[in-house]
Amino acid sequence: MNTQESLRERLEHMLRGADAQLVSQQAARQERMTPIQARMKRFDSLARSWIEEIILPDLQTLAQLFPNSTPPVDFGRAHRASVTFARNDEFPAHARADVSITHDPNLVNARVVFSPTIIPILMNYQPESSVEIGLDEPDTARLRTFIEDGVAQFVSDYLRVRDPDSRYQQDNLVTDPVCGMRFRRMDAAASVEREGTTYFFCVTECRDRFLLDPEGYSGRATVRP
Repeated sequence: MNTQESLRERLEHMLRGADAQLVSQQAARQERMTPIQARMKRFDSLARSWIEEIILPDLQTLAQLFPNSTPPVDFGRAHRASVTFARNDEFPAHARADVSITHDPNLVNARVVFSPTIIPILMNYQPESSVEIGLDEPDTARLRTFIEDGVAQFVSDYLRVRDPDSRYQQDNLVTDPVCGMRFRRMDAAASVEREGTTYFFCVTECRDRFLLDPEGYSGRATVRP
């Protein structure tokens, strides 16, 4: 056997050994992946059922309470759902309630996160919160309570946006020229247009008094051109 034939046999033996090692490694990986794939399938199934049966219905209930909300959005395989709230005169802030579901590296627990957002941030409100639910024996009652509490806390914080004393309402406040009361423009009981200016009144009686002496009251109001 010449030198080149000897080298070829040596290299072929090395290649056969490497191929056998690859096959062995692939088989070992497949053996490890089989239970992982089963656990991932279970996680996906549980997360989907939680989204459809608990999270989306609760977000739908939340959205129905506010005309400026959008219907809840289901992000499908991302295991996430959210509802958004448009800025308007009553609620001069953009807001969102977001719920997402992830899992730990070993697929033992699911982590459900409730993330509220109110922008601009002009007050302190409940930050992101989370709960861990075991995948082998999931405590759906605990999950349901967590989501309901998160929604209730979000509503409590969001309602503060429209409070007359809130920093969000500073641009919406007007002053009744008769009694001097400060209130939100959208809460006015009456208004009067005079010489290109709108005057707002907390009650109709103040409007009636204003109409009796508009010159005397005109300089005492926060008005809207």
